[in-house]
Amino acid sequence: MTTPEIEDVHTILADFESRLRGVVDRAWAEWQDADVRSRLIFPRSGANAVFDFIVRHALAEFGEDPEVHEIAKVGRCSSSSATES
Repeated sequence: MTTPEIEDVHTILADFESRLRGVVDRAWAEWQDADVRSRLIFPRSGANAVFDFIVRHALAEFGEDPEVHEIAKVGRCSSSSATES
């Protein structure tokens, strides 16, 4: 697989920028409201939770978009349970 040029990446993602930002903002808000935050021992646990929130919100945002294609499903639960909010 070749590495794309950064300019090409910026051009392609420009149309999705506001939606991507919304995904991250919703995931971060979910993390800020999460009851589990005070019970975590390791910082990595929080990072994993935020990553999971981002993926779930991204699947909900882009799951039906014909211009967006999911690359891998490795280690992920089924789409129906992942996109439930």
